[in-house]
Amino acid sequence: MLGRSSLISRSLSVTRLQQTRNASSKVYDSADSALADVAKSNSSLAVGGFGLCGIPETLLNSLSTTYKSVDGLTAVSNNAGVDGFGLGKLLNTKQVKRMVSSYVGENKEFERMYLQGELEVELTPQGTLAERLRAGGAGIPGFYTPTAFGTTIQEGGFPIKYKEGEPGVVEIESKPREVKEFNGKSYAGERAVRTKTRSEATNVLLVHVVASLLAIRSACRYRSYS
Repeated sequence: MLGRSSLISRSLSVTRLQQTRNASSKVYDSADSALADVAKSNSSLAVGGFGLCGIPETLLNSLSTTYKSVDGLTAVSNNAGVDGFGLGKLLNTKQVKRMVSSYVGENKEFERMYLQGELEVELTPQGTLAERLRAGGAGIPGFYTPTAFGTTIQEGGFPIKYKEGEPGVVEIESKPREVKEFNGKSYAGERAVRTKTRSEATNVLLVHVVASLLAIRSACRYRSYS
């Protein structure tokens, strides 16, 4: 049974935690204002959601219109959206330089840009992508996983980018992952992902595991009450 001093100590700890969370939380009046300090060219952005569910649609619309001049982006997301929706909008406006995703189907423009050498693609298994985000939020620079060991992802040589204007000619290919053995089993090394993130409560991002991990490692959250 907890004594009086223990209860007071626990109460003070909870109060300090709440104060820290309140101090780090930011509420914005609009998507444009939420992106003002993160919409920078050549930066990396983590985009929540799973497939087309729970994506930050309002923020993506703002980025593709108000901040249309922002380009060279690296987008870290479960998927690449579809034609004209989700991250597909940023592909149409040529704002994305590299996609880091686990699934990139159902987007014809994405396919065209990749095969024509207009887009870099870094494929990452879904669970590995989630852990790379979690590690980034926890301050862990890298980790080892058995996932993808023995595949092209681990061995290297995957075409990240084709040479523009020369179909089939690889300009950038993936590098081999470092391999270590633990308890007789081989593991491939992976680097953590650190990005800038804004999320939207209107799209219920946090109901998804991936989006929850994005929230863990993001600097602050955007809530839309409109």
